[in-house]
Order: sequence, then C-alpha cells, then structure tokens
Amino acid sequence: MLHVEPGMPFRGGTSEPAMSATLEALLQDVLAAWNAHDADLLAGFYAPEYEGVDVADAALQAGRTGIRQAALRYFTAFPDLSVRADEMVVEGTCVAVVWTARG
Repeated sequence: MLHVEPGMPFRGGTSEPAMSATLEALLQDVLAAWNAHDADLLAGFYAPEYEGVDVADAALQAGRTGIRQAALRYFTAFPDLSVRADEMVVEGTCVAVVWTARG
C-alpha cells in the first residue's frame, strides 16, 4: 500500500506532498489491489476503453478484460509479487508514479 511521508522523493512545486486526498486514496487502492493479487478489483480502476501495451506481452491490453488478464498472468508467474511506490510527480490533477515490482 502506498504511504506518503514528508521525506518521500516528490516533485510538484514543494518538498511536501500536495496531492489531494482523493488522488492519494486512489493510488493507495490501486497498489493495494496489485498487492492483494485481486485482478477484478484492479480492473475496476481502468476505463472500459483502456488500451495498454506491456513489453512482456505481445498482445494489446484492451479494456478491463485486457488488464485483468494481464494481471492474472503476472500473479501466476510471480506468486509473491509486490508493488511499491518509490516516487510521485503531481501536476494539478495528474499524478505519475515511479514504482518497483518484486516477486
């Protein structure tokens, strides 16, 4: 689960996290879904029209079904998979996360 602390590397205008509680909660929930290996919950965070590319998969990830299938492949291949946030970049209502996956 993502936990934002004052000393965490952060970019966005100040050295302290300035992200809204809503964005922070969303990031926490997404990481919690990955760490719980809950593909259905994870897929719910993606738009129905989502299209994604993963260098580990030749096929396009299309919609919630695509991200769910990709997540299930990762959970099967890496049963001890865990994800953590290393750095966040905030610009207005947009957030980018540098993350590390282990497993």
